Amino acid sequence: MIYEVETNKKPEEIVSVFEEKAKEKGFGTLHSYNVHKLLEEKGHPIEEEVYIFEICNPAYAKQALTKESRVASFLPCRIAVYTKEGKTVISTMEPSAMPQVLGEGISDIAQEVDKLIKEIVSELSK
Repeated sequence: MIYEVETNKKPEEIVSVFEEKAKEKGFGTLHSYNVHKLLEEKGHPIEEEVYIFEICNPAYAKQALTKESRVASFLPCRIAVYTKEGKTVISTMEPSAMPQVLGEGISDIAQEVDKLIKEIVSELSK
C-alpha cells in the first residue's frame, strides 16, 4: 500500500529536481509543501525534514474519473520526501491499491499510474 525507497541523497537534492523528474513521466506538480517549515512557522517545529508533492497526469486522471468518480478522493497523487533517523526516504501510496477500495473497474489505469509513480521515485532516489 505504501511504497518507500531510501536514498543517500539529501532531501534538497531531490526537491531541486522533483518537478523535472515528474514531468518526464507526464505528471505536473500541482503543489509542493515544505511541511517542517510550515509547522515551525505555526509554533510546532519537528526535528526531521518533510516535503510533500502533489502531482497529476491529466490523461490518466480523466480516464480514472470517467470510469469511477470516487477516485477523486485519491487525487492528486502524492509523493513524500522526508528524513528519518538521518536517512532520506521517498514514499508514496501505491495507486495499484485503489481497486481494493474502489473496485476492479479502474485496475488497468491504477496499474499504469503505479508503474509511472514508482519510476519517478526510482529516478529521484538515484
